[in-house]
Amino acid sequence: MATPIGVTASSETAHHSYSKSTTYYISNAGSDANSGTDPDHPWLTVSNVNNLESFGPGDQILFRGGDVFAGGLAITLAGSSNSPCRLGSYGSRSATLTDVAPNTSPICQLINSEYFSVSNLNFIGTLGNNYPGTDFIPVNKGTGLAITFTRQSGHRFKSILIKDCLFEDTCRGLWISCESSSKVAGCDGVTIKGCQFDSVYQFGCYVIGYNILQSGPVDQFLNVCVSSNQFRHIYGDPHFASEAQALSVSGATGIVIEGNLFGDNCGYGGYYAGTPFGGSSAFGVSNCRDFRIQGNEVYGTKCVRPFDGNAIDMDQDSQNGEVCYNLTYNNAGPSIQLGSFGGATNRNIAIHNNISYDDVRGCQINSVQGALRDWGNTDEIQFYNNSVYVDKAGTIGTPSCYSEEVGNNTHISVLNNIFKTTQGVPMIRPNGSTAADYNPCHINSSSRFIGNCYDSSGSPLIISSDNTHGLYMNITTLAAWQNLGQESLSSTLCGIVADAGFKGLDSFKPPNGSFLTNRQVGMVRNFDLTSDSMCRGRAKDIMRFVTIQPPLAIQRMDYHGNLLPAADIGAVQTSVR
Repeated sequence: MATPIGVTASSETAHHSYSKSTTYYISNAGSDANSGTDPDHPWLTVSNVNNLESFGPGDQILFRGGDVFAGGLAITLAGSSNSPCRLGSYGSRSATLTDVAPNTSPICQLINSEYFSVSNLNFIGTLGNNYPGTDFIPVNKGTGLAITFTRQSGHRFKSILIKDCLFEDTCRGLWISCESSSKVAGCDGVTIKGCQFDSVYQFGCYVIGYNILQSGPVDQFLNVCVSSNQFRHIYGDPHFASEAQALSVSGATGIVIEGNLFGDNCGYGGYYAGTPFGGSSAFGVSNCRDFRIQGNEVYGTKCVRPFDGNAIDMDQDSQNGEVCYNLTYNNAGPSIQLGSFGGATNRNIAIHNNISYDDVRGCQINSVQGALRDWGNTDEIQFYNNSVYVDKAGTIGTPSCYSEEVGNNTHISVLNNIFKTTQGVPMIRPNGSTAADYNPCHINSSSRFIGNCYDSSGSPLIISSDNTHGLYMNITTLAAWQNLGQESLSSTLCGIVADAGFKGLDSFKPPNGSFLTNRQVGMVRNFDLTSDSMCRGRAKDIMRFVTIQPPLAIQRMDYHGNLLPAADIGAVQTSVR
């Protein structure tokens, strides 16, 4: 896999050294006839700010904390690397910018801006009626903070920081986009940190390039970091022809999504879209390169479709990525899914050391998804050292631990994972036998299952119940699975059917949002095998005979292409570092 561009500390630290310049103050106790350049003579409204239009290096626009102001800002912040601009609050509290009629324009729009920060501000619209629900009637159809790039020649814009802001009750919370054309230069260095998105009913936070689902550029944004944010109650608008999504990054190269909390998102929207596609996801990337998704916690994602409703999504031509040390639980759809359509291919992605607890609760009766879901046009994907538990009780449809759908999934390696199910839930579903599937599908001969643990909790074992090699058949023994070429490496038979050894599984009922909010964000302590959370005390003993080392054909690699040593089964690491 390619070495990532990465996100360096400069995308944040560049905002801390200010040169002497003009600071503008706005207060409910002010007057637009004042100078506005000191806190004793502040302006009253944003009108004078809009009249200035553009702000140079070191300029600051500060609203008095605790006050509420009508928005409608539309300005340019043109800072420099040594003297960034700042939009924020003064005093000990955060100020609030709210919407203005007709509630379709952004509360604040920054156009072709660079070297700036937006911090300690609330962007709050007017909540609609009957939210959430199928009869929801929105009032605000605009965006909280819109950052748009339109320049089609010249250098990239650089270095923007959005930190410690609150977004509520708008259609879109934070929208950072390259508008109009694939030729837009875009931006290098986007950091979104410590923000809260709550009841932003359609799209929470988008960093969006041009033409994200087909053939748009993959580098309109470089070095995007989304860390330590919270996304809750982003349900969707039932009258809008698309499902909701809390976070999406597209058309970007060099992405880190780390230590975020996603809770109780999606569930409405897309009712009249007239297409079977377009389900919801808590967050994902599309049309991207060189990404790392780690240490996030996701629960309670829902969907109105018989598919998706998943925690983490890698969509449409996403390549060279790593998804690791994430915790997902009680989501209606998969923990992690990936796939492409229309000739694009997702490839070179390592999915490892994740915990999926009781996901794929089911979106509709004909849902056939797995907690790990590979839904088409993928190549060179590795799933390893993941722990997946699927409880049949209360599910809708027919879940599984791992599913492949649609076809054209090649060179898939499923290595050293724990699959634990109850009441006959199949471990693997190469779907193609139900009306909900779009094309016949089977496990390609280039794909391998090696060194996995299959634990059916004492129920009859079903390793696979679908189209495995072009034949519809139930595979109910490890030997039958090995006879089809799986769990067999050269002349060595591997894999095991046994108790996975999860300690305290019956009592592993995580309080929603408990791990990242009550513990050090970015260090997912609940993965610690010494605790009573979802852990395996016997991992080393069970898999001690399984080694996957050169010169054998299947080798585990990290995001940078480095070979990994033989390791324990399941999600055994204690942190993302």
